[in-house]
Amino acid sequence: MVPDRVLGFLVTAADVVGWPIPFGRVPCSHAPGRLAWPRRRCHVSKAEQVHAGPFVTGAHHRCQRGGIDIGATEIYIAVPPDRDVQPVRKFTTFTEDLIAATDWLVRCGVKTVAMESTGVYWIHLQHMQKALDQMNLQLHHVISDLGGKTGKAIVDAILSGERDPQTLAKLRDPRTHATEQTIAKSLVGDYRREHLFTLRQSLTAYRQHAELIAACDREIEQLLQEFSSGDGPGAEVVPARKLSRKPRHNEMDFDLRGHLHRIFGVDLTAIPGIKTLTAHTLFTEVGRDLSAFRSAAAFASWMGLCPDNRVSGGKILRAKTRSVNNRAAKALRLAAQTLSRSNSWLGQSYRRIRAKLGAPKAITATAHKLARIVYHPLTTGQAYDESVFAQQEAQNKQRNENRLRQQARRLAFELTQIPTEV
Repeated sequence: MVPDRVLGFLVTAADVVGWPIPFGRVPCSHAPGRLAWPRRRCHVSKAEQVHAGPFVTGAHHRCQRGGIDIGATEIYIAVPPDRDVQPVRKFTTFTEDLIAATDWLVRCGVKTVAMESTGVYWIHLQHMQKALDQMNLQLHHVISDLGGKTGKAIVDAILSGERDPQTLAKLRDPRTHATEQTIAKSLVGDYRREHLFTLRQSLTAYRQHAELIAACDREIEQLLQEFSSGDGPGAEVVPARKLSRKPRHNEMDFDLRGHLHRIFGVDLTAIPGIKTLTAHTLFTEVGRDLSAFRSAAAFASWMGLCPDNRVSGGKILRAKTRSVNNRAAKALRLAAQTLSRSNSWLGQSYRRIRAKLGAPKAITATAHKLARIVYHPLTTGQAYDESVFAQQEAQNKQRNENRLRQQARRLAFELTQIPTEV
């Protein structure tokens, strides 16, 4: 929420026929029944024109109106060029900076400000962020996760009645990147009763949903424990869980990788691009028994990752893949996209195809490769071995070397191999 001092300057929807005024339509003088628009052009930089729009370039010297472009973390304010040597200024959205902006408008003799916002920044998916925004508390803009240790500690203290920014900032976790001073500055705002009530309701709902999600994780873990171990040689050699950390996004809060390794008998996450949730999706969609598919090609075809050639009269009329709604195929396509920066053989293959045919076809082709690779360990029980692709990597290296030598010969150069130091 913008402080009352600033609200007094804003042209609201009720002031002009029910709609906010864009910068270019701010009148400089008006008579009953009509509006007079600015016409004289002033010389300002292109950077100023980007943020100020037509308002600054056409401001009249008698105009007592300004323009404001509002963002989530910063705002740009424009006044008539004859009121200040720097007619366009940037302010952050901290309360003290908004008050400084108001003081500057007063010094410039501006009595009305037209507000323009290019995005509905006040509408947030999380109601807690919305409640903080309405109180002009910028906490969620200076810490990465409002639901983390620092965010929850500060919100709990606010709802317990604490209002001192310095005291609240001391609840900062040492691992937080934002400094104590920055956090304290972000906690200066207008603590309104109605918004504090909304914040409390939102926090309660957030914690209730977190508990429901945790209950789902516990139920899924219990169901996975009921599955017998796979037949692969690595079924009983489940790797130890990595260093514990807070689950990210939609990760489950237990050792899902260890359970899948035991059930499959092999570790699918050893395959480049296959993450734990990708392996879990494959398990929920096709299980661990792929005997229904006679070959890896049939498995890839079932997921719509093979060309569906339409032939007529000996001619191929259409060579696109079938349009299927398959969660396993979607998971493999997402896995293929993650290989864009991988140093593995699959990553090199993806980048080579993308350079020749474009990203969409490279994703499909790489997802097809992943489907074939996944099929092999699940049907044979053999662990993924990167050395199997050493021959393909050697061929790729030789192909690149031949291409470079040909280019060098065309330019009358000669390539010389640099001896490797032992």
